[in-house]
Amino acid sequence: MKECYIHIGYPKTATTFLQRVVFKHNVVSGSFFFFKDTEFLLENIITAPIGGFNAVAIKHKINQLNTSAKPILISLERLAGNPFQGGVDGELIANRLKAIFPEAKILVSIRNQSKMIDALYKQYIFQGGGHSFQAFLKDTIRSSLFFNLDYLKFDALIAHYEAHYGRDNILVLPYELLSNFPNAYFDLLNSFFEFNQLNLNQFVTSKRLNSSNQISTTALEFMRFCNGFYSTWAQPRRVFPGIKHHKKLRKHIQGKLGQLLTNKHSEVSYVKLYKKTKQINNHYADSNYLLAQKFDLDLENLGYSMPNL
Repeated sequence: MKECYIHIGYPKTATTFLQRVVFKHNVVSGSFFFFKDTEFLLENIITAPIGGFNAVAIKHKINQLNTSAKPILISLERLAGNPFQGGVDGELIANRLKAIFPEAKILVSIRNQSKMIDALYKQYIFQGGGHSFQAFLKDTIRSSLFFNLDYLKFDALIAHYEAHYGRDNILVLPYELLSNFPNAYFDLLNSFFEFNQLNLNQFVTSKRLNSSNQISTTALEFMRFCNGFYSTWAQPRRVFPGIKHHKKLRKHIQGKLGQLLTNKHSEVSYVKLYKKTKQINNHYADSNYLLAQKFDLDLENLGYSMPNL
């Protein structure tokens, strides 16, 4: 197997920016074989049943497609585990990646947990979810959907990859570096991937990161109310069972509603709105401290919660 680099996520950490902009840049594409078949990764690694996982066949397939001598590059945020199922499959996926790629370098992108929880909850609403924010945060299994705060204790999953691949083969990259110190962000990418000096001037970073409209909390709450009228994977039960779910219609309504209410009402953090900041900060403080110490990260100055030492 050729040399391999794997970006496992997490979601909501500029993964789309990396996949669609950075990893498609000619500096990168000229040096790497970027394996982009998401469906293949989902079916054969992430969701394959125990008896259906075949590391040798997967390795053979990827090698067949990579006819060059270039290192393989894989980027898929779902590799960090399913955030809407508590991330329970994160360790299984790590074990499977190790079976396929015994030697690899792992990129893990992270983000302040309060901001990630806000972003994940908004994604949940956009995909048809109807639970309130407080119900979403509860550590209980409801049908096929549940959220577990421990999913965002980054040090736990990273420790598993460290056991597989070693500390020196892992780069932990905070999202906040890209938004606040982009030159430092690209310096770390250059060093880890041995890129031919990607630099900030090659990307319109701020526009890429903030290109999507900010949907107001008012719009999101109305979307959530409407979601209760039909069932989706995120909302298995509906208020009126006779109403069928029309995905295209839902997305059309969401789009029109977003245009109508975008930037007309202030966007509010759900974590702050429901006064969960202290609870969430306390939940992640020790995990963030351990991660910062092990990987020499200045997470405190990037806004991550830390214990009072």
